[in-house]
Amino acid sequence: MRASGIPAGVREYSMALSALGGAGRLDDGLQLLRQMQSEGVTPNKFTYSALMEACIVGKQPYTALPVFEQMELQGIEPDTVTYTLLVRALTAPPYLEAQMRRARATLGTMVAKGGSAAPNVVAYNSLLEAYVGSGKRRLALHLIEEMLRDRISPTRLTFAILAAPPP
Repeated sequence: MRASGIPAGVREYSMALSALGGAGRLDDGLQLLRQMQSEGVTPNKFTYSALMEACIVGKQPYTALPVFEQMELQGIEPDTVTYTLLVRALTAPPYLEAQMRRARATLGTMVAKGGSAAPNVVAYNSLLEAYVGSGKRRLALHLIEEMLRDRISPTRLTFAILAAPPP
């Protein structure tokens, strides 16, 4: 970025990563992260969120896991956005049992932490879609009960997920 005359701070790098993420350009995002770090610019929560989004949009959701872990190793505390991105990555098809268990545990962590890490409807819907898509309707119904108990209002998408035909 500096070579092109753009002042290169964490904000500018994060915005560039967000644009790459929205386009699903994961490889370019990873290269930009390396460049950012080589220039001594420390990534922040927004940087890692943009990169995790790139992993999901770029159809490589499981690459978001090491990105999340790297963020934690940097001492950055996960929040609702980063946890929700992790849940989305873990619940992407194909629906793997171990990944769904980890997504469920992540949702439990979000509930326990609350505050800036509290779960939102996107996190619940992501896990709900994985349960329904993998034929685990009973778990999906239990998750809806939990969602209501946690005072998370279902959306149209929530009901559309539940109405989906069995796999």
